[in-house]
Amino acid sequence: MRLRMNLVFIYLFLGFTLSAQASVSRCPGDWTEDPSTGSCYKILNEKMLWETARQKCASQYPKARLVKISSSHENEFVKGLFSQAGESNGFWMGANDIQSEDSWVWTDGTPVNYTDWGRMEPNNYDGDEDCVMWRRWRSNQDFKWNDEPCNGRYGTFPAVCEIPVTFDENTAYVSRCPGDWTEDPSTGSCYKIVNKKMSWKAAKLTCASLKPNARLVKISSSQENEFVKGLFSQAGKSNGFWMGANDIQSEDSWVWTDGTPVNYTDWRDMEPNNYDGDEDCVMWRRRRSNQDFKWNDEPCNGRYGTFPAVCEIPVTCGNNGYFDGNTGHCYNYILLDDNHRAWIEAKDECGGQGAELASIRSSQEWLFVKENILRGVNNFVWLGGTQQEYTWVWTDGSPVSFTDWIPGSPGNKSDMNCLMVN
Repeated sequence: MRLRMNLVFIYLFLGFTLSAQASVSRCPGDWTEDPSTGSCYKILNEKMLWETARQKCASQYPKARLVKISSSHENEFVKGLFSQAGESNGFWMGANDIQSEDSWVWTDGTPVNYTDWGRMEPNNYDGDEDCVMWRRWRSNQDFKWNDEPCNGRYGTFPAVCEIPVTFDENTAYVSRCPGDWTEDPSTGSCYKIVNKKMSWKAAKLTCASLKPNARLVKISSSQENEFVKGLFSQAGKSNGFWMGANDIQSEDSWVWTDGTPVNYTDWRDMEPNNYDGDEDCVMWRRRRSNQDFKWNDEPCNGRYGTFPAVCEIPVTCGNNGYFDGNTGHCYNYILLDDNHRAWIEAKDECGGQGAELASIRSSQEWLFVKENILRGVNNFVWLGGTQQEYTWVWTDGSPVSFTDWIPGSPGNKSDMNCLMVN
C-alpha cells in the first residue's frame, strides 16, 4: 500500500553502545551509580558484624570497600538505596575510631570530614562503640549516623559497599539527563528539585515549562520514592516538597497530573485527612528536622505554606529520544521528507542509525510509546512487524504476542503484510 503523505516510523535502540549520545553504565549490574561522586554503590542485604561487612565489601571487586561518605549529597543518595534492604533499621558504613578514640577515619585511613550524627552521638556508650552506621530507632524516623559496637553486641546489620566507576574508552558514560537533572536508571526518568517556594499550582506550571514532557514528579514505587527523597538535600533545610498527586477533581480519588491513578503511596499516620476540607494536593512533609519525609495532603493554594517542588522528565537517548527503564530501550520517531517510503525503506533507515523498527512486546511498553512518542503524531507509523506464512513476527524473527489491532485487522489480503500504527 502506497501512502501519499509523510511517513513516520519509530526506531528502537538496542542498548547503549550505539554512539556517544547514548549512556553506558559504568557500574556492574547490581550496583547503582551516582554520577556526581564517580562511585557505584551496593547494599549487602545480610545481617553481619562491621568487620565481616568490611571483608565482604573488599571481596566484591578490586578497590571495593565499605562506603566512604564525603558530602551531604552523597549521604542522602546512599540513604535513598536503603529500600533495597527491606525494613532494616541500620546499615554499616566504613567510618570507625578503632585505632584511636574520637579520631574517626575511613577504612582507607583517611579522616572523616563530613558527618551526619544523630542527636547526642557519637557517645561511645559502655566504652566500646567504635564503628559507625546509619541508624533509626523507629520506622518513621530519618536515618542518622550512630556509633555502635563493632562486635554486634546490639545487633548485626546490612552494609553499603562502594567501588569507583569503571572506565573503558569504548563505553564512556554520557548522561541521558540535562546537566542539572539527576537520573534514576531503574525508572528511566530524570529528576530536578526546583528550589523555589511556591503553591502546588505554581509548581505544576513551573515543571511543565522546564522541558517538553516535564511534569511534577509521579512516584510509582518505594524505590523511586526513596531515590527522590535522597535529592532533597539539594534544597537546603526545606520541610516540604510538592509532587504531582492530587484529588482536585474528585475527593479521595488520587491521581497524578497526567490523570493516571495513584497506586503506590507513603502516607504519614492519619494522612490524608483533608483538614478543613481543602487539602487536595500532595507533598513530602516532615514536621521536625529529625523526622523522615512522608506523604501529606495540603491545600493546593499554599494556605499553610509554599514549598519547593520535584520535577520529572523521561531520560533522553540522543536525537530527543526517550528511554523506557522497564525495557532498557530508547525510542524515537523520524518524520521522513518525501511521500513514498515503504516498510523496507523505513527498516533500512533505522538500520542506518544503528537501530531497528520497534518491537512492542507488552501493554506497558505500548503505553510508554503512545504517551511519549506518539502523542500529537497524526501520521501513519511503521512498526517492526511483518507477516510471514500467516504468522506475525518482529524484525528479529520473534513472534508478535502482544497486539492492539483496530477493528477489522489484521486483514487477509496477501499484500498487507507489514505492521503500522493508524
